[in-house]
Amino acid sequence: MKARKVWKYPFHPDLEPQTREMPEGAKFLTAQAQGSAIMAWFEVDQDMPRCERTFQTLWTGNSIVPEGAVYLATVQLPPLVWHLYELAEGGASCA
Repeated sequence: MKARKVWKYPFHPDLEPQTREMPEGAKFLTAQAQGSAIMAWFEVDQDMPRCERTFQTLWTGNSIVPEGAVYLATVQLPPLVWHLYELAEGGASCA
């Protein structure tokens, strides 16, 4: 039986790419505001090898979506609304 769990990863609401180490094949579930951070939940098999995936938070109307980025979720974190994307170079070999 696989050791599947739900893990939570924090993301800072800024425009810089952010890398997170997680088990291979981690499946994105949802993202929501929690305090002053954007939290994203992933279903993981904790026994899988770890790899790095790269994400970026962008705010409405003032950001350009990077080429190849995959949309994951929208999070309201006043005064802005943020959009969480996974960048192609992080998820392609790890997801």
